Amino acid sequence: MIRRLFVIFALEPETLTIVENGELLKALLYVGLSVVFGFIGVFFGTYIACNL
Repeated sequence: MIRRLFVIFALEPETLTIVENGELLKALLYVGLSVVFGFIGVFFGTYIACNL
């Protein structure tokens, strides 16, 4: 599962740099928050587009 997670974020060098520095928890937090805020952005964008 972790390998698939890194495939999703392969274009984000920040994540790999954080992991290489030995800060796995910080990298997981970064990835998790990126997903959460991404979904929030999609939700609000869809809501705004449907209510124009």
